[in-house]
Amino acid sequence: MAYATKEKEQAYQRAYRAKHRERLIARMKERYRRDREERLAKQRAYYAANRERALTRNRIYAAQHREQAALYKKQYNLLHMEHIKVRNKAYQAANREINRNKHMRRRVRKIHNGRNDFSTAQWKELKALWGYRCAYCGKKTIILTQDHVTPISQGGEHTASNIVPACGPCNSTKHTGKPLVPIQPVLLTLADAKPYLPRRT
Repeated sequence: MAYATKEKEQAYQRAYRAKHRERLIARMKERYRRDREERLAKQRAYYAANRERALTRNRIYAAQHREQAALYKKQYNLLHMEHIKVRNKAYQAANREINRNKHMRRRVRKIHNGRNDFSTAQWKELKALWGYRCAYCGKKTIILTQDHVTPISQGGEHTASNIVPACGPCNSTKHTGKPLVPIQPVLLTLADAKPYLPRRT
């Protein structure tokens, strides 16, 4: 008797969900939106308390569902292509220096295996140490480029001791040649020791 009652109740619930499907979905979405911040706060708290466990679980899941994840990512990119383009364009516009540094590091890895540890934070620090002036002509400008004293194409490394800020014209003039004027690159950064103010010699 109890089994028959349970089956009858389940049948009723299925029929009710089928009949009111749109309304139930709308209510669920509204509840999901309303409780979003609380849910995210719980997730962040759990992750902070169980970081290693969560990372291990995520790595295992990713390894077991690699093809599924790749397919999902491909489908998502196709469905949201325009949104992704707009988002990427906005990110690149807001993070030009980060993107330039990533591009340069890729270039160094492609050409040779020299030191490749120059960071965006070091670049900001380097420009400040030079007073936001070109190391060659001394012109103060907002837009400065990274010039490798020893060019990357000639084995130069992408590191603070081989980079000076230069304006576009001076960087283009130097190209892969010798420095336009004798200079002393910064050998130390705040990450290593107290820096000194570089100067043209």
